[in-house]
Amino acid sequence: MEEFSDNISYLGLGIRLETESYLYDISKINSSRYVISTATAKDKQLKSYSGIVYVDIVYIDYDITKSMICETNKPSLTAPDDFEYFEKCPSGSSEL
Repeated sequence: MEEFSDNISYLGLGIRLETESYLYDISKINSSRYVISTATAKDKQLKSYSGIVYVDIVYIDYDITKSMICETNKPSLTAPDDFEYFEKCPSGSSEL
C-alpha cells in the first residue's frame, strides 16, 4: 500500500519551499487517506491556494485517487486548508 508523505522534498519535483510571492507546505496529512498542500501568499494582493489528493475508493488490487485545487475568492494571506469534505473547497474559496 502506498502512503502520502508530509515531506515535499520526497516528491522529487525540485520546487523550492519559498519564493518571492509564496510559501509552499504540506499542511495536513492522513498518510493512507489524504494530503493537503498549500501555496500561501506573502503579498496581501495575491490569492492563496490549496490542493487536496485523496483516496476515493479502495479496491483489493488498487486505489482510486482524486484531486482538487482551490483558490481563495479574494486576496488572502491564509491558504484554505480546512476541508470539511474532500469534494468541496473550504469556505471562502473556489475550485479551479
